Amino acid sequence: MNVTKRQASKNMTESEFWDDLQHLSTEVEHAIEIYYVYEEINHLGAKSSAAFSAFNNDALFWNVQALSLQTSLFIILGRIFDTSPDALSIRRVLNSASAHPEFFSRQSLAARMAERKIGQEYIDNLIVGAWAPSDGSDFKYLKKATSPHHQCAVRNDRQSRPRENVRLPA
Repeated sequence: MNVTKRQASKNMTESEFWDDLQHLSTEVEHAIEIYYVYEEINHLGAKSSAAFSAFNNDALFWNVQALSLQTSLFIILGRIFDTSPDALSIRRVLNSASAHPEFFSRQSLAARMAERKIGQEYIDNLIVGAWAPSDGSDFKYLKKATSPHHQCAVRNDRQSRPRENVRLPA
């Protein structure tokens, strides 16, 4: 299945939604991994004179590695915050969640847990305290909460590559 060509719609199945969410989750995990590798290389060079010397002995290699990590991070952030209607992004996942609050109902959660062969007693205890949206508007908070992160990603992209024509969507 090609999840990147599908747009959020009323016809989306619950399975398609969870596929999209898993894909986005993987993108976020990759962004975090890349960020921490980049930070660790910088930290190591700053804290260890032996590492700093080794980095300087092959400076071109390490500069290329650092720039590659930065580029990869910006590409992933671009995908996560892409505002194109057919992009598999945080916007699409939140729009899909808003369009399908039934995917988050207690009954839907219980059914997913039962499919995973989780015991009924555990399911019953979990369902009692589970949050369920009353309607799609309950997701407006999450949409609003992602906006500053999107703006930060756009701002950082512009600051790090001021001469580039390629930009994250605003």
